[in-house]
Amino acid sequence: MIDIQKYKLPFFVTQELEKCSNCGLCHSVCPVYQLSGLETLSARGKINLLKAVETGQLEPGKISRKIFDRCLLCYACKTVCPSGVDTENIWTEARQYFARVTGAGLKGAAVRTAFKADNLKKAAHAAKSLQDFFGIKIGKKGFRPDFADKFLIDVLPDTVPAKWEKRYRIGYFIGCVSNFFLSEIALSAIEVLSAVGCEVVIPKRQVCCGAPAFNNGEMAAAAALAKRNIQVFLEAEVDYVISADATCGGSFVHEYRRLAGDYPLYEEFAAKHREFHSFILEAGLPEKLKAIPSTIVYHDSCHLAHTQGIRIPPRRILQSLPGVKLVEMAHSDICCGFGGSFSLLHAEESSGISRRKLQNAIESGADELAAGSPGCILKLQNEAKRENIKLPIRHTAEIICERLDG
Repeated sequence: MIDIQKYKLPFFVTQELEKCSNCGLCHSVCPVYQLSGLETLSARGKINLLKAVETGQLEPGKISRKIFDRCLLCYACKTVCPSGVDTENIWTEARQYFARVTGAGLKGAAVRTAFKADNLKKAAHAAKSLQDFFGIKIGKKGFRPDFADKFLIDVLPDTVPAKWEKRYRIGYFIGCVSNFFLSEIALSAIEVLSAVGCEVVIPKRQVCCGAPAFNNGEMAAAAALAKRNIQVFLEAEVDYVISADATCGGSFVHEYRRLAGDYPLYEEFAAKHREFHSFILEAGLPEKLKAIPSTIVYHDSCHLAHTQGIRIPPRRILQSLPGVKLVEMAHSDICCGFGGSFSLLHAEESSGISRRKLQNAIESGADELAAGSPGCILKLQNEAKRENIKLPIRHTAEIICERLDG
């Protein structure tokens, strides 16, 4: 008989498991299940697996851990669940649980090492050197992103002044993808913020938001990063904290609440956070914008649509830009296949999901694809290049920026 107490799940997790009615509606939005057809990889399947562990019918092992590692953490299952099962907290808690019971393996060790304060920047510099001198790229098969020529945090000034009248003093959080790979996204976002009256402060001691560590069950590493960022941005004495990275913004309102809920400064930091698109709408787009004709389709990033509930603001911005015709595509809020480490560790599945997203975008008849997450853009650009798909894929900040007059 299995010792049930030895493998006890947290009480709030067992409560959430009981809410599941086994209806299977989660199948309709789970990209991993749709690609594999495996019940164990669906939300319902994982919930039943956890129930079996909780009741002692199944002893947790490496197989169970690998099943939860094959989740994109897109949280579409939570959005669609008629019973209101809090899957976003179940999945991350399950990863932490299995890492504790079975060991986190090399992946856990790598996450703990890389995501300590400034270690990620050092690791990125080392990886870039390998890429520059030997042509070695970090990644497997279809996903091998190129590092930027220079890392953004090293070249940006401490402050970018408002272009016209100063209305706000905001702290800009760069995010790892923009910092190491797609610098044009953060540069465009800063340009747009400056154009709407923001003095943009870029604290140089900012570090990774902590989402990768959190999502892999390494809570101590994630909490240390969260507390560092909270302290750094509060010391900057800004009105608001803004990032054009949906994952980072999502971590501020989701992960940080769990990581730093007992941290005295968290609430002060949380009150300053503003989502990029929503803030631009609130501040108002500049009156003088160049008309550039384009038919654009918008992809809903999981960390905007499902974590933050942001769907309308990006569309309103795009519709208001002169020359833009906004169209919709099928399943716009289904994950692009990035999922952070998922795209590296499960490259074939990730590519299959990305190809579906690109096909839906092409069938919409759009000239270009817009998104609010640098991670989504990095993955979809990489897949489009691999498949020789000629579809520009850009952040909404870049699309606004090219229309700024002067």
